Amino acid sequence: MLKIKKVVLITLLLIGILEARETAEQVVNRLMGNETIEEFRERIHNEFQSDSKAESISIKKTEDVWRSIVNRWGSENKYEAKTYLYNTNGNEMFIQAEIGHSLAGAKSLYINIWYAQKPSICAIGTSYKDIVYFDNQAIKMDILCKTGNPNNYFEYRFTTDKGLSYVVNLFKRTNKNIYFKSDILETELSSKGFTREWNLFGTDAL
Repeated sequence: MLKIKKVVLITLLLIGILEARETAEQVVNRLMGNETIEEFRERIHNEFQSDSKAESISIKKTEDVWRSIVNRWGSENKYEAKTYLYNTNGNEMFIQAEIGHSLAGAKSLYINIWYAQKPSICAIGTSYKDIVYFDNQAIKMDILCKTGNPNNYFEYRFTTDKGLSYVVNLFKRTNKNIYFKSDILETELSSKGFTREWNLFGTDAL
């Protein structure tokens, strides 16, 4: 299952940021004014056709069809799993689930969302809170824009230990892909190999 929300996709391609404490849909609604979504898409399409700076970015009137490649834990790098998202317009994103230590030294799980094209998906200093779904369970998360190479990315952190514990156990007890839904995208993350990687990572830092 994969769905890049229409208004979010437009936002990523055109302005590359989510303003602080403002969702992508709120940003686009503000830019649209009194226009309908179809009128907005038509205007942007025409502007990009006449703009030499558009380069390889292409906006189509029809809904973009995104496909995904779901990689298991540890298949590329230790302690992580990635899902790559791409469409026929040449747009690429990936979502990364990663085991790491918090600043306090606690063993944790992070979800990172990257957008391959320029401009970057967010501006440093952008932060907000969101309700994210793992399968059918709503989880509170804190989102922060972090410096990446080559582009900045969003890091999703669990707001509560209860939320973290629930998702870790979800990854451990299933061998199926886990449905992930945020305000940016809907896709799947692999659970295969998670328990091995979680155990290999070790314990909290002293």
